[in-house]
Amino acid sequence: MKWIASTIVLLTAAVAFSGCATVQHGSTQRIRVESSPAGAEVFVNRERAGVTPLDVNLSRSSAHQIRISKDGYREANSVVRPVRRQASERAVTFGWERGSGALNELVPAAVAVRLMPEFLDDEAIGMDLGNMASLVVAVDERYERGEISREEHAYLVRRIVEHFSR
Repeated sequence: MKWIASTIVLLTAAVAFSGCATVQHGSTQRIRVESSPAGAEVFVNRERAGVTPLDVNLSRSSAHQIRISKDGYREANSVVRPVRRQASERAVTFGWERGSGALNELVPAAVAVRLMPEFLDDEAIGMDLGNMASLVVAVDERYERGEISREEHAYLVRRIVEHFSR
């Protein structure tokens, strides 16, 4: 008789909590942060989180400020904010789930930025091809001195060409 009572309790608990948002989705969400070029520092809510590419686990209950910075590039900022999942509108919920953020999803689910080199400023450099050539030569020299990687060199040259092709 004991096993029948135990089975009923377990089945009741399984049915009651199978739709529990906290159990199904958790109160945190993994967000991917990427930058071009890679190797930029990532700050979440003003605290250093690591270097791109990076996965961070963030609370679903509040918005998060993400700042991405790298020497020689303009800083990029993004906000990841909680949005109520549509399925949670119809769900039976428990009081603790509302505060945990388990009924939410963070949007966007990934942050990817293309960092703009500081030297690409229309007013400072003008738009003639002589300036473009000077910038490419300067990037080449940085690469030859070992200050930047081959990938970063290619990225900077692409950005220069894109900038002057507008």
